[in-house]
Amino acid sequence: MAKNKNYESLKNDITQSELKSQFDYDAEDGVLIKKFRNGKPYNSVCGNKPDCRGYGQIRINRKKYSTHRLIWLWHYGEFPSEFIDHIDGDKMNNRIENLREVDQVVNGHNHKFHKNNKSGFPNVSWDKEKEMWIVQMCVYYKRIFVGYYRTMEEAIHAAKMAKIKYHPTSPVAKKYAEELGIPIQ
Repeated sequence: MAKNKNYESLKNDITQSELKSQFDYDAEDGVLIKKFRNGKPYNSVCGNKPDCRGYGQIRINRKKYSTHRLIWLWHYGEFPSEFIDHIDGDKMNNRIENLREVDQVVNGHNHKFHKNNKSGFPNVSWDKEKEMWIVQMCVYYKRIFVGYYRTMEEAIHAAKMAKIKYHPTSPVAKKYAEELGIPIQ
């Protein structure tokens, strides 16, 4: 798996013991609580306001860190070498049971569909030439053609089935499998 190069330089900047000396972790809410400010007791939640990408940020020693990566460090003693996926898709839900380390491809399985999507459903689009709905998706950087469909309902069903087949570990695929009554490993 490819390493997440954006965070390679941050790995040695703060240790788990340094983090724990400055912050407590609230497991119920999935937040870090700053213990002290200017040497005085502080007990304030940090990193609970989303940045422009939708992630919480915390500044430690004049350096910004993503809240979810610090929570990973808090629990596992090291920064993740890969990406952190928010299983439920909520970038501000940093409870440790909602975080998992994944590669870039798997991290993309949870993304919402693009803003220019006209069908309102991921991997489904209208082919003007054929005047049919087309279903296609990416699987490890390769575009997979699923098929053409006369109705949007057929295309959506095919897209759900393809998601289950090609991305079975995705929470979205698990949701579709449950919705369609299909057992999934």
